[in-house]
Amino acid sequence: MKNPIWAYGVTTVHSRRHDLLPTTLKTLAAAGFDKPRLFMDGCTIDEAKKVYQRFGLLMSTRLPEIRTAGNWLLAAWELLIRNPTANLFGIFQDDITMCRGVREYIESGPRLDECYLNLCTYPRNDDQADGREGWYESDQRGLGAQALVFSRNSLAALLKQPSIIDKILSVQKGHKNIDGAISVAMRGAKCKELVHNPSLVDHIGRQSTISKNVQPNIKTFQGCDFNVFEWSKKRKTETQDQGTPPVKKEVQPVQETKNGELKDHAHTLTAKEIKELVGNLPLMLEIGCHEGSDTVKFLREMPRIILHCFDCEQRALERFKVRISAGSVFLWEKAVADIDGSRAFYASTGKAGRREDWDLSGSLHKPTGHLTRSPEIKFKDPKLVPCMRLDTWWNSCSQPSVIDFIWADVQGSQRLVIEGGKGVLARTKYLYIESHDPVAYAGEPAQEELVELLAEWFVPVARYARENILFCRKLGGLTT
Repeated sequence: MKNPIWAYGVTTVHSRRHDLLPTTLKTLAAAGFDKPRLFMDGCTIDEAKKVYQRFGLLMSTRLPEIRTAGNWLLAAWELLIRNPTANLFGIFQDDITMCRGVREYIESGPRLDECYLNLCTYPRNDDQADGREGWYESDQRGLGAQALVFSRNSLAALLKQPSIIDKILSVQKGHKNIDGAISVAMRGAKCKELVHNPSLVDHIGRQSTISKNVQPNIKTFQGCDFNVFEWSKKRKTETQDQGTPPVKKEVQPVQETKNGELKDHAHTLTAKEIKELVGNLPLMLEIGCHEGSDTVKFLREMPRIILHCFDCEQRALERFKVRISAGSVFLWEKAVADIDGSRAFYASTGKAGRREDWDLSGSLHKPTGHLTRSPEIKFKDPKLVPCMRLDTWWNSCSQPSVIDFIWADVQGSQRLVIEGGKGVLARTKYLYIESHDPVAYAGEPAQEELVELLAEWFVPVARYARENILFCRKLGGLTT
């Protein structure tokens, strides 16, 4: 970054004045942050003069105490107000150690207008690195606010988010979980969280000041004597000495054909087969999640999955909410379509299989062929349901740049999904989508037509259980 101007501070509580705070300030100084402003919660001005004057730092006191979240948010505002010309802001808590050279390293790193840095990489994000060193996108769920760095724009965007006001006004939880509040707000501001391998900070405050929880160890922290700036220069030199490494071509699955037709598999694609395609840590969409039968299988096979589920059938969603409680699953109670608004929905019923009330065939399209192929299944009069475009969903979230897999069980609504999700499809690796043969709903594309509709982004790989097609993105056709 050219001409970096810093404003940074440390939030602290009076109980840590003799042990954790001095350790934190010592390692911060070695990292390049030798003049932080102290934001002291639960401390009088007289106490501050007696106890903290020895540090030789500027101070702000809060009395009565406003606790963790309030102190952090006031610190953010005060840094911005006192330093309007600064373009980099750091807010650190009083129970960390930091490796050397961090300030220089950040100044030589990524632009922060559309992201922010979490210098403390918790174990949950270690697997996200996937062997990479340096900065990478976290799981975007937010964990830890021990050491965060923002640009002026990203910090201002955070403080303007309505969710921050909601946090302040929360009577029961307004004083805690500031890391989650920051994560939610930054997703709203479309700013992504970056973490680092190895972690640049260790969290030495093993006991939380607001709960009985014991904080986990930071596994990748290399110690206070590790100089990350010198490490980065050495890595760059080694790369130059070795020459430019060859570009690894991505392997595109071979289209399975027989006499010009897709090869048929009798079974439905399994969670294990999906894992073989996308690995242990996929970002996946399940469009038409119903009661979570497939969701359970995905979680069992890929426990570290990030999964966004969509459906509008409330009878099934009531069972989904009881069945699925994993924190990595996000439920959107809307139908995926070509509009952000309402559409008529034909809910199904009838006694079929082992179900007294068959609710698996509801559709945004009027049933046609379905009435003859499964006459025991009936359909109710259409009622309006909330809908969302996939591209709208994407723009509302702070997600990594690529979707690994989309599982789409959309009961004849393939055209609507495509029309409202062209941006999402352009950044998707694999699409597994239901396609009836013959068609079951009015306006549903036949299988050959569906292949044509998706030809801009995908090639078909194989057909499963006659009515599901697996597509793979075209080589070189992925938007990131």
